[in-house]
Amino acid sequence: MFCKLNITIENKSGYDINISSILHGALMQFMTTEYVESLHSNGLRPYTQHVEINKDTIDWVITTLTKEAKENIIDKIIISNPNEIYLEYKDDSLKVLKYGIENIEYSEILDKTYFGDCSRIVRINFLTPTAFKVNGRYQFYPTIEHIFMSLINKHDCVSQGTQIFSEEIMNEIHELVNIVGYNLRSRTFHLEGIRIPSFIGNITIRIGGNKQFVNLINMLCECGKYSGVGIKTAIGMGAINVFPKSRKE
Repeated sequence: MFCKLNITIENKSGYDINISSILHGALMQFMTTEYVESLHSNGLRPYTQHVEINKDTIDWVITTLTKEAKENIIDKIIISNPNEIYLEYKDDSLKVLKYGIENIEYSEILDKTYFGDCSRIVRINFLTPTAFKVNGRYQFYPTIEHIFMSLINKHDCVSQGTQIFSEEIMNEIHELVNIVGYNLRSRTFHLEGIRIPSFIGNITIRIGGNKQFVNLINMLCECGKYSGVGIKTAIGMGAINVFPKSRKE
């Protein structure tokens, strides 16, 4: 199960997108010590969170990728029903204006994509600064291999039995998926005094191969709307949206 909680909060202090790393600290306040320790012990982050900055408000989007994560994160927030979000690092409180929640089963994504009739053309929008870690260094431009290796790894980490990764699949992605358009620009994401080079914008990909392969790539992209892509998705990086091209266009 994927679950997405959107918390709209006031932004009278003029915070920018880098507030997401501070909000991650606020998110930890809703989790039990035992659950936080379990996350640290297994290295898995079955959730993402990011912010989308509006004129006077912030949309704080928290997404869980498993039922357990939903119960220990989103359900805890809903039960607490906070009127304010306290930012300990800033000693500031942000007023909560409204909540919105979306649930989707993995089977629904499969029906929509893997068992559907998907487009060969997909636009991927990088909503927040995105980067990859390659050979110990930050890579702040997208490649097909790194995008889909990340999406597959995130999928396989939370999947209840369906594992996608194989050398054969990666070879097919290398041969059959291509970037055919892009509108990107570099950005810097600030994290506790560290400046992480990254990018935002969009790319358009074209998928070759048979229908099953086209649907698989669309499925990974659709899952990416919840898992994010690249590094540090738990602190606000790598949020994406995807827009398959209509066959009528």
